Amino acid sequence: DRVLFFTRLNCPACDAVLGRLLERLDGIGGVDVYITDVPSSDDTAIRQWASNRAIRPDWVRSGRVSLNHDNGILRRVGGSTGEIPALFVRRGDDIRTLEYADL
Repeated sequence: DRVLFFTRLNCPACDAVLGRLLERLDGIGGVDVYITDVPSSDDTAIRQWASNRAIRPDWVRSGRVSLNHDNGILRRVGGSTGEIPALFVRRGDDIRTLEYADL
């Protein structure tokens, strides 16, 4: 299973969820982080965001954490709500909502 986590660059509630995810990283298959408010041409902003939140480069290199532009994925996965932070779990082709309490 991989967790899909949707966030914005400046979102304290999102940072709290991310902290919980990173604490549990050893118990899940990985975390795919999607930043919703960054233009697809701005990888620097995402790298800086990750660095400021102690996402280790070795986690990214090994695939335990992926850093991504949203590019409309939240809308496709989560429907029209698009609330942030948003969590989903992906098992194969199946994607379902993940509640914070279930982490």
